[in-house]
Amino acid sequence: RWIKKAVVKGPYALRIHMKHEYPLVLYDLAVYSRIRKKGTYDDPSKEDGINRNAQQLTLNGLGPYKVKEYVPNGKIVMERFEQYRKDSPKGFPSIKRITMRTVPDYGVQAAEIMSGNADWAFLVPHDIAADVQKSGRARHIQGFSMRIGFIILDAAGTTGKDAPTTKLKVRQALNHAIDRDALVKTLVKGTSEVIHSACNPVQFGCSQNVTKYEYDPAKAKKLLAEAGYPNGFSTTLWAYREKFVTEALAGMLRKVGVKAKLRYVKGSQLKKSENNNKVMMAFRTNGSTSVPHVGKSIPIYFGGVNKRNTRYVKHDEELFDIIAKASSTYDEKAQAAHYEKALQRIADQAYWVPLYKFAMNYLVSNDLAFEPPSDGMPRLFLAKWK
Repeated sequence: RWIKKAVVKGPYALRIHMKHEYPLVLYDLAVYSRIRKKGTYDDPSKEDGINRNAQQLTLNGLGPYKVKEYVPNGKIVMERFEQYRKDSPKGFPSIKRITMRTVPDYGVQAAEIMSGNADWAFLVPHDIAADVQKSGRARHIQGFSMRIGFIILDAAGTTGKDAPTTKLKVRQALNHAIDRDALVKTLVKGTSEVIHSACNPVQFGCSQNVTKYEYDPAKAKKLLAEAGYPNGFSTTLWAYREKFVTEALAGMLRKVGVKAKLRYVKGSQLKKSENNNKVMMAFRTNGSTSVPHVGKSIPIYFGGVNKRNTRYVKHDEELFDIIAKASSTYDEKAQAAHYEKALQRIADQAYWVPLYKFAMNYLVSNDLAFEPPSDGMPRLFLAKWK
């Protein structure tokens, strides 16, 4: 989106010509400019020349570990790369071999840790992690996360021009219907915090100077009545994770007359349903790929330079323009000012129901030394045996 053209300057060099200034250019180059298998973009057997399966099982990398075995949805076995540069900012890893397994059930994860069959787990619910800590057979370590939870609302009417969420008062009512404090204190717990802006407060540009919708079910009912729904309405609340949270959300909505039927699906199915314009309301999360800058969150959902995921606010050219200005300047003061204006408009229009900042709970064996990162991105190459 920001690259005008790239010119090869030599066997190991190229020059990129940009369409405009872009403050996250170095991050994008580091993360998205991956090593591609030869032939990926000039495969004569493909209509467009791109072999999208070229790297499905052929793994490349330059990090402190190399992949020795990969079983999709099963496990990854990584072995220390002995020739890894000793002066790397990451440092030379201490642990020789790491096996990562997919274990969907939290209870099984806890049992594996307590029995000594596993040494580390993350994203564990607070109550389960705290119970394991009491056993003394493993530790519950709390850290911070860049991930936030929120409810997306179809303000643009993709699910129908008369969808209730196209009305501002309905969206405001939905914001007042949710008891964010109760969610954090009784369900998410730990280092979780309530949010009111459409971003994580630790990110650059995440202004808190926005309209805040306090929990007020009476006001929510009044706004619904003023919008033409005195008896509420029926809808589906889609979700793909945190089932215990989405069940609570559905219950809160029902208290104000919004009869929300919970539909819990896989993330891929939710995305497909969104693309088919079937989702009026969905619980979603975003971790900004652990980048402490709102440029990795707001533009994804609200447009600007990148409009690929703006189906729910596709009518708001004013908002697009504000975010485009923020996304195309290196001036940090200008960025902050534009993002604040964008966040204020998002809140005033109640495009989202911001909920909370995630907590990060780890279960760690008593034999492993692991420090929780401040950005929620666990760096296992820094872990060591005690």
